[in-house]
Amino acid sequence: MIGIILIPLAGLCPPTDDTHKSSILFEAKKHIFYLTVFNEPFSPDLLRQAMYFEGIQAVEIAFKQAQLETGWFTSDLFINANNLFGMRYARVRDTYASGVYKYHAEYKTWISSVKDLALWQAWYASKGYDLTDYFAFLEEIGYATDKKYIKKIKEIS
Repeated sequence: MIGIILIPLAGLCPPTDDTHKSSILFEAKKHIFYLTVFNEPFSPDLLRQAMYFEGIQAVEIAFKQAQLETGWFTSDLFINANNLFGMRYARVRDTYASGVYKYHAEYKTWISSVKDLALWQAWYASKGYDLTDYFAFLEEIGYATDKKYIKKIKEIS
């Protein structure tokens, strides 16, 4: 009787190749990370980890953007709206923003800001933009009004 049950179930089991195993392991680690940091206060190390789990392109550049945009994590926009990247409220793409704060996107948590950056990057990639040269990409889309924005990011060590 057990053999009869196992045979039909065997076809329902996912493949066991290394890529699939790696994907499952990554998702499990991501889930555990979010469960453990949900109520933790922000830290730059946690930001880096969240960016990794969200698949952020050009993590080091995006991290420097967060530093610059938030005044090294001290700005009003970051403290009161959890906005790490100076993002405006998205009107033409999906967003994790919960509202608007001083003309910018407001998020319930800083993690939502990271997830929104991932959506933002995916949206631009879906429109045909190349994010592999991230500085060129930021220039092309006019990310910041400050003409020295890219230079300022490159100067952050």
